[in-house]
Amino acid sequence: MQIEHPSKTLTEALGAALYQDLSPIRYQRWTPDMKKAGIPLDDPEAVEMAERRPRYDDIEVRMFPELWSSTALGYGGMGGAAMTPAYTVAVRCHKNQEACLYWGGGRLGWKFDLSDSHQMDIYNLMITDQDSSHIKALRRKQARGE
Repeated sequence: MQIEHPSKTLTEALGAALYQDLSPIRYQRWTPDMKKAGIPLDDPEAVEMAERRPRYDDIEVRMFPELWSSTALGYGGMGGAAMTPAYTVAVRCHKNQEACLYWGGGRLGWKFDLSDSHQMDIYNLMITDQDSSHIKALRRKQARGE
């Protein structure tokens, strides 16, 4: 099996992360009506909470090829016993402290809450030690919901 084109894999993963998988970013917004009323910026009443989807300037992306021992790519289920190359894409949003891992395209493999130190450690392991078999075992376990 041949590895997919990197731009296709990257596009699918970014689309899934930005428009579906990453949580909205909450921020404080100072409205123009409040500005007209002369309410100072530091007044807690002058601020309202709003949400928006993450954008490209909110994220950090890492992409690397991996070799899987099954065509299921760690998602579990039926897969052929063929060595399968695929790209892994890690998308990290600093503003909402989340990260998503995608294997072989835009299908979410794992979502991390990076404000939790344990999940941050696992995320860092997974994006730095790509060839480690114990990391792939962790991925398979999580994909099966264990």
